[in-house]
Amino acid sequence: PNFIIMNKKYIFLIIPIIVLLFLNQMVFQNKIPLAGDTVSHQPISKWQKQSVNENENYPQWYPDLFSGMPSYGGHINTRGNAIAPLLNSVLLNRGLKYWFYFALGGLGVFAFLRRRNLNEWASVFGGLVFAITPYSFGLINAGHSSKIIAFAYLPWLLLFAEDVMAKFSLKSILLLALFTALQLWSNHPQVVYYTWMLIGFRLVWIQGEALMDKKWNLVYFSKSFGGILAGVALALIMVSDPYVSVMEFNDYSNRGESSVFDKTDETKSGASWDYATQWSFHPKETISYLYPYNYGMQNYPSRDIKSAAYWGYMPFTQSTHYFGILVLLLAILGAFLKKPSRFEWSMWAMIFCAILIGFGSYFPILFSPFFNWSPFFGKFRVPSMIYMTIPFMVSYLAGKSLNDLMYHLEDKRELIQKNTIKVFGSFIGLTIIFLLFGESFLAFMKTGEATRYNQQVLMAVREIRFSLFQKGLMLALGISGLSIAIIWAGTKRAITKSMLGVLLTFILIFDLGMINFEFLHLKDSSEMAKKFKSNPGIEFLQKEMRNEPFRIYPKDDFATNRYGYFGLESVGGYRPIKLRTYQDLMDGSKRGGQVQFSPSVQNMLNIRYIIDKGRIVPNEGYLPRAWMVDSILQVEDQKSSLMSVLAPNFSPKKQAIVLDYTGETQFDLGENRVKLTQYKENEIKLDISSEKGGLLVLSEIYYKPGWLAFVDEVETKIYQTNHVLRSVLIPEGKHKVIFRYDDSKWALFRWISRITFFGTVLFLLYLYRKPILEKVKKNEAI
Repeated sequence: PNFIIMNKKYIFLIIPIIVLLFLNQMVFQNKIPLAGDTVSHQPISKWQKQSVNENENYPQWYPDLFSGMPSYGGHINTRGNAIAPLLNSVLLNRGLKYWFYFALGGLGVFAFLRRRNLNEWASVFGGLVFAITPYSFGLINAGHSSKIIAFAYLPWLLLFAEDVMAKFSLKSILLLALFTALQLWSNHPQVVYYTWMLIGFRLVWIQGEALMDKKWNLVYFSKSFGGILAGVALALIMVSDPYVSVMEFNDYSNRGESSVFDKTDETKSGASWDYATQWSFHPKETISYLYPYNYGMQNYPSRDIKSAAYWGYMPFTQSTHYFGILVLLLAILGAFLKKPSRFEWSMWAMIFCAILIGFGSYFPILFSPFFNWSPFFGKFRVPSMIYMTIPFMVSYLAGKSLNDLMYHLEDKRELIQKNTIKVFGSFIGLTIIFLLFGESFLAFMKTGEATRYNQQVLMAVREIRFSLFQKGLMLALGISGLSIAIIWAGTKRAITKSMLGVLLTFILIFDLGMINFEFLHLKDSSEMAKKFKSNPGIEFLQKEMRNEPFRIYPKDDFATNRYGYFGLESVGGYRPIKLRTYQDLMDGSKRGGQVQFSPSVQNMLNIRYIIDKGRIVPNEGYLPRAWMVDSILQVEDQKSSLMSVLAPNFSPKKQAIVLDYTGETQFDLGENRVKLTQYKENEIKLDISSEKGGLLVLSEIYYKPGWLAFVDEVETKIYQTNHVLRSVLIPEGKHKVIFRYDDSKWALFRWISRITFFGTVLFLLYLYRKPILEKVKKNEAI
């Protein structure tokens, strides 16, 4: 560490070293968080490995959740990232993976700040603000890896976008495209969207500056806008695998197609208002930027009373948006020490806008226009997620303030002392008031809790919240008091400028470390295996599955993915995005907030066993995976289709409800034999023998873009049947029927994606060949 501090050339290494210290248990002891999302993804991860090994092509269909859904388009098996195989071979455990991306994000901020001419220590400080921000550590415990990965690329995109807008460099355009593609491959479009909102804001801001200075011209604008557009266009070609499949699926998903229950058309192009704004951040909760424990933090994995620590306005939260009181106070101090530049004003403006957007339903005057008119914005939920971008802005503002402090420590001593007392002293005064009187004017209770809990529980919950509140106040006093002392010592020449940077950086590490370790509830990796222990019931179902495919109905835990770990197909599961038809079927079957499929729906979904209160109950009326019917009910729209399926007199064994069907509706009774000869993710084969012909209903989910059907090698139309299933017409006689997933479009765009990506990388290496060769020669000379 001393070598790094003394040799400024290597000072950036402090960022990955500090991150490594924070994550040492995960990196070196292979400990993991048993987060809900992490556990729920284990069955999918296991299936991914097995299915790829057992299939010539990537399986495009995942059969184990919600009776089946697209795996590639549905973000279940999205293996589009061209560098993923390389990274997976190096980042051998979860800890190394998190370390890599946290460090990558921090180094991106370091590079950005150095490009803005901040000194080394100020840049390290800013990089650490971003790299170890508590929100990211909350994501570890929540199991939201894709957010962490997407977040890491944010500063790099801002860096290259600024370069493109400033000088229209081909290198910068290619780098912007490359890192945009990598961020998109993280499979978290919402973080990508917010990143580009920042870039768009900066583009507009810069054009506004040019107008104010009377320097705006069409050529200048065309270069800035054209360069950004070129980078985005190239990136989109790179990520055509998997996003062609993703966008195709989106049109049929619960975030892209309107619900039949929607009377307002809110879900026509995205999520409903209530769903999208459920995690709006109440303005009162902004005090958490000063005192992270003010509203408690629901970061306790236990199911005891501590899990009620959070008393804010969201349904629950698994993290905090606190980024360090020292960081915020330094940013404010910087504005007092020196008149903010236009760039700094743009950072403050972006923070202000992000905070207002994050208020969501509490500030509809801003959120509503975005929700209704901004492309794709209405497809996301959790408005407060935009606060992920704020650490980037404050990392610059705090780093710039530290830079100015160190630079003017001697020539502006009195100004620094005066404003330090003003900013830090005011905060200390506010904290003391909260410490003395906070209990008297803060309730520490959520609406409705008084009637939900008995008096004893209420007192215990309030005591936990109050103790956390006091803990936050004491932390704030300690951090602000130490910071004043260090800055004051610098102005008195008791410490050097470099030592000022070192000490404030250590306070930052301590401040954020206190919060971060609240979220790292780690267990030995062997604990994950215990979550998926087999039992006699599982073994029985697996044995039965060998004879014929069927589904189970986990009535006692509908939202579990556990059964998929054992290769058991379930009609339930947990995924935030599903096919709209299936979502509506579940919504229409809800009773008392729980999915309660009717007997007819259970039968048509091939549910052979129901798991209810730990018991395996046979469903005697279940239908096989495929059967023939002799009667068709024609329907003309999705609502009629669903209502007919939910009708009490619906009998799927005898009748099929078919959408947009205009042919014969009655078939002569005759002997029909249906034999399933092959069942794979991408292909299903059946032998049919039908005396009179009829409609073959396949208990597989209807998905128009993906599946094709062939009767004796002749393609035939697939009908949407019983709202969620498929069917084809079968003439009399013996026939071979094949349902095959059409992955030709995916295969084409995979080649396009790979050629574009690796071509861009090679071209960048060609452009940078001179500095690379010069560095190699210099090292050889040494």
